Amino acid sequence: MRRAVTALVGTLFVVRAQAEPTPVLPPLSPMRARPEASLSPSHLDPADLARVERKARWKRNLGIGLTVPGVTLVVLGGVLIGLGARDPRLVNGAGEVGAGSVSAGIGVIFTIPGALLWVGGQDDLDLTKWRRDRMMRDATP
Repeated sequence: MRRAVTALVGTLFVVRAQAEPTPVLPPLSPMRARPEASLSPSHLDPADLARVERKARWKRNLGIGLTVPGVTLVVLGGVLIGLGARDPRLVNGAGEVGAGSVSAGIGVIFTIPGALLWVGGQDDLDLTKWRRDRMMRDATP
């Protein structure tokens, strides 16, 4: 009985798998055939480009605003750790090492997202400059 049920379920899966038609994939888009064309939308207004550039500039400036204090905190934390490691008074040295570790940790927390925003925003700015140059070149006869 158990073998019969197993065979029946197996044949149902085989019949179902055979009954489904294979999906037909659409042809490759011409936008994907040329990699540089896939970076640009089919129609781009100068107002859209200005909006993208403003957002990219804001993103880059926010990244710079987070990265600079973060790196400063990491450097100050490293200095405190170094001073605390050489302090002959054990309690004061431990306090400096602890404060330096906290400062460096907070600096890393600011630096990592700040650097990512800075690099991403600058990349977007470079891309908008490339698009603007491309639009100017295509517009001139």
